This record gives sequence, C-alpha cells and structure tokens, in this order.
Amino acid sequence: MSAAPIVNGNRINWPVDGWHQVQAVPGYESICTVGSSCVVEPGNYVVINHVSGTRTDVLVESNDPVVPSTATINSGNYKEIISTVLQVFTGIPEYTDDLYALPNFIEFDDDTAPGVHYCRSAGSYTIDNYNTTRGNGHGFVFDECLVNASLMEGSLTSYDFLGSEIVEGDSFSESSASRYGPYLTYSVSGSTSRAQGQWSAQALDYFSHAFAQIENGDYSWSRVVSSGGAFSTAIEGTFSYQEVYTHNGTDTSAEAVDMFIQLSPTETSELQGDYDYLDATPFKNVFPDQGTIEITAKDGSRLLMNAATGDMSTVSVSLENDDVSFSTLENWADWSSELRTNVVGATR
Repeated sequence: MSAAPIVNGNRINWPVDGWHQVQAVPGYESICTVGSSCVVEPGNYVVINHVSGTRTDVLVESNDPVVPSTATINSGNYKEIISTVLQVFTGIPEYTDDLYALPNFIEFDDDTAPGVHYCRSAGSYTIDNYNTTRGNGHGFVFDECLVNASLMEGSLTSYDFLGSEIVEGDSFSESSASRYGPYLTYSVSGSTSRAQGQWSAQALDYFSHAFAQIENGDYSWSRVVSSGGAFSTAIEGTFSYQEVYTHNGTDTSAEAVDMFIQLSPTETSELQGDYDYLDATPFKNVFPDQGTIEITAKDGSRLLMNAATGDMSTVSVSLENDDVSFSTLENWADWSSELRTNVVGATR
C-alpha cells in the first residue's frame, strides 16, 4: 500500500507510484497532473492516484513561500526566465543593435568605392555593393583582418528590403588577444530581419562575449496594424539560449507554437478610437490569447506557458522539475515591456 500524500507548507507531496492528479475542492479544477509534488494556495484539495484509484482529501492551511530548488527552472526564477525568453523572441536592443552594428573601424557611405581595403594591422576586407531584387546594401568579406588586437574572419551582408533591415552572416567571427591567449568576442551566422513592429531570425547562431549565445534560432515576433486596419500579434519558432555575462546564467531552449491573436479591422478601429494610425496606446494590453511557449533546460526542468485561458489578459504557467510541479495563472501585464519592445519603431 502506498504512502499517503504529505503537506509541507503550501506544497503537497506524494510518492512516485502512479499517475497522480491534484484537484481543488469543491470545483474539482485540475491543479497539477505531473511530478511528485504540487504548490498550491491554502484550501481543500483531493489527490487522486489514477493507477490505484485512491483518492485522498488534503487540507492546506499555509501559504509559506516555496523554497526554490537547485533546478535551472524553479519556483524562484521562472518569471525571470520567461522574461529572458520573451526578450529573445521580441528582439531587445542589447542584442538586436549588437547584431546590426558593423565593426566600428569601417567607415563608408554610398560613395565608397567597392573593392579590397587593407586593415590597420594586417589582412584585408572587401566591400561589395549589394543591389539586387532582394534589396540594396553592402557586403563585407574579411580575410584575416587584424585591427589593433581584434582579428576578423568571414562575411557580413547588410541591406534594406521592403522596409526591413536585414543582416546576414556567414561564419563571421571577431576574436581579441589577451594575456591568456585569443578569445572569441563575437560571431554570427544566419540572418535576421527587423522592421516596424516585426523581428525575425533564420538559422541564427549568434554569440556575444558581453551578452549571450543564441543557437539554432528560427523564430519571429510581430505586433502591427496591417494596411487593412487589422491589429495582430504573434510569437513563433525555436532557439537555444545561454547567458554568458553572468556566472549563473540560464542555459535553456524555447519553442513557441501558434502564440497569436488577430483583431478584425472593426475591433481594431473600436480600440484605436481617435488615436493616430500608428499610436499604440489602445493596444498596450492586447496580448496573445492562444498558443504555447515551452521552455526546457539541460537538467530536465521544464516550463509550459499556455495562452488558451479564455482571458486575453492571463496565461497559464506550469512548472516541472525533480523537486516540484505546479500550475499557476499569471498576468501577461507582468511581461508587458518585453512584449512591446521597440524594434525599429515597433508598435508598442
């Protein structure tokens, strides 16, 4: 016979001997369905073992804070991890501006002649004009280009196309010398595109010694009013992410699926009222109302956001690691700044 569930503060624990579910009483709303424990608010609950059929009534009287576990994603940091993931999806300035900044020693304009230019210390770089049906801009190929203590290799292309700023990298890297030997400071492969209210990455591998590392990035974000007058916001795609400027940085991967809302031109007009066409004030609290974002860490801890709560202002968050599993309802407004980031005058 299995042991009965145990209440410790605001956490219900049960043995790992079946599939357990925690339901709130009297409404019998499902609170937790995975793991071996569940963090809940004070109240009455029933713990059901669906393998043995055992039902145990539980009273939780305490609302003591949960002591975070050592898992990468835990009850003490999940909101910050969500914030970091949303910042990557929506393109915060720390790395979007970094991605779009060409090496600062390059000085050129539309009158700069294409061809080979020699670097200050050794090597060279080649400038090509980029003028095709895909847009207008410049391409740069670096051949062991040494400037002071920085060595650059690979290629970069920067151009404009239909109102979007696009950067493409092909194994571009910048390394710096130090007393301990050379170290990588920056690298990029793949492409990114940003425009008013839109940001996307394709096959992006990006590293910044001062910020973060993004690998296998194929994702997009948009928050715009279309030419037809309809407002929409969407998050989609996947990436792996690691902070590199802190010793305890997160190392996670994220996947957004069908996180989306679209208002009709009539609904948009009703919200917009007398505001100017691109004034975002009416839409500051319009968030996705469907879709999911799943965040996982190398240690197996996992977080799932589900926007299908029936309320555009809330999102369900379920957390699972070796020590705890629980579900909670959060307000999108907690991450409003991340969801309205300013990417080239993005609607915000």
